Amino acid sequence: MSIICSTSLAVLITIAFSCYDSIVAVAAPSNESEASALLCSGWWPSSVTGNTTLPHCMWPAVSCDASGSVNRIDLVEYKIRGNFSNMNFSLLPSLTYLNLSYGQLYYNELTGEIPLQICTLSRLTHLDLSHNFLTGELPPCIQNLTSLQVLNISSNQINGSIPPELGMLKRLTHVDLGSNALSGAVPPTVACLHNLRLLAFGSNELVDSIPLELGNLAKVKVVDLSDNYFTGPIPSSLGNLTSLTKLYLEGNRLGGSIPPEIGNLTSLTELYLEGNRLGGSIPPEIGNSTSLTGLYLGGNRLGGSIPPEIGNLTSLTGLSLRGNQLGGSIPPEIGNLTSLTYLYLQENKLDIFLRK
Repeated sequence: MSIICSTSLAVLITIAFSCYDSIVAVAAPSNESEASALLCSGWWPSSVTGNTTLPHCMWPAVSCDASGSVNRIDLVEYKIRGNFSNMNFSLLPSLTYLNLSYGQLYYNELTGEIPLQICTLSRLTHLDLSHNFLTGELPPCIQNLTSLQVLNISSNQINGSIPPELGMLKRLTHVDLGSNALSGAVPPTVACLHNLRLLAFGSNELVDSIPLELGNLAKVKVVDLSDNYFTGPIPSSLGNLTSLTKLYLEGNRLGGSIPPEIGNLTSLTELYLEGNRLGGSIPPEIGNSTSLTGLYLGGNRLGGSIPPEIGNLTSLTGLSLRGNQLGGSIPPEIGNLTSLTYLYLQENKLDIFLRK
């Protein structure tokens, strides 16, 4: 399959002279137009916007570069409300950092869709819109955010499919689209994100099989595809992800066997495969993943016996094999797991007592 990694988008930069007056096209926004954009967003209280002696670069959560152009907005803990589209992002060309997520005490409550104007922010490296009430689809024009390294739109109400154009953002290290209403298949173009460390698409409505191409993400450390509607087998290509530390695939409809290539993941600390339709035996190669602290295989259709190689996982603190069709005796090697704080083996066909 050929992957298209670049397209062009014509961008019109406009300047609003006031929140209610006409919009006039200009070559580049001025500092005054940037101040107008902040004012018209409604994100700052009147105690700030009404202070005519306070320049916009001194507003709370706003930073400017040496030329006086806004390059950072970090509105965490400000309880901002209103429509996200109220901000005219085309008037903030120097913006590199935008964080509208939640803090330890307060959440933001932004609504509306992600405006196409946000795609004009070619210098943006960090975009966090998580934990709001945003709706609509993720615009394909995000491919224009070529400087983006962090994209977090989790815990909103975004629907539609994941745009294949996401694969154009080659500098991305973290992408979190979890806890939305995204549907359709994961586009194979995601495999173009070779600098990715975090891939989180959990708690959506994604379908079809897990793309084999994800095995090309050599630098990825965390993959979360949990609580979707994925079917088919677990790709053996995931065994290529030797930097992986956490793999969350629970709560899907995955079938087939657990690929023995899982044993290649020697840096893996957490493996969640619970609540699928996995059959066959537990591969003995899983005993090679000696960094595991949590192994969760419950609620599947696994048969055969518990491989004694599980006893090699001496760092395990949690082991769940409950709700399968495992039989035979419990291997004495389980006794090697001295760090275990809980062990779930119920709802199987195992002998009750440890073999002596």
